[in-house]
Amino acid sequence: MKNTKEYLEQIKEELEENMNDCSLDFVSDYDIESDNYISDLFSEFSDNSVSVYYSDQRDYFNEHTGECESALLNLYGSDDLADYIKRNGLDGLICHAGVCGWYENTYSQLSEDEENIKKLFAIRYLLKNALFNLSEDEINEILEEVSDYHNDRTSDIVDIIKEHLEKGE
Repeated sequence: MKNTKEYLEQIKEELEENMNDCSLDFVSDYDIESDNYISDLFSEFSDNSVSVYYSDQRDYFNEHTGECESALLNLYGSDDLADYIKRNGLDGLICHAGVCGWYENTYSQLSEDEENIKKLFAIRYLLKNALFNLSEDEINEILEEVSDYHNDRTSDIVDIIKEHLEKGE
């Protein structure tokens, strides 16, 4: 039987192997001990991942045309698109479509890994705070509860861990 730290490291490694790079970057960029909604952090991260340079936005559109068009159509009706083109020109529309597609793609990648992101937040918290007085069953129970929890504030993950620690005392 492994000690708790080794077990946590093993689970962390397994999770990281099965997550996309975008999600791994997200987990490394945010602190679980903040008190934010995970969906708000997903939005912030997605927004920050989009380049501000028009050339990058055009390139993204050219490489992901279908996704960008779909994202744009989710935001605007046909009349709104016509008005947008009148105000910003076709190049402005292409750049904006690139921004919409880029944002939506990033947010989608994070959403696909949401359960694993929450688990990884919990594991990183346990490792950072050297909370190694848990059995493998208790760790698995925490990870299951964290991944199924739907209030989705980062501080709630910490609260779940603390509740389990108090039960074990």
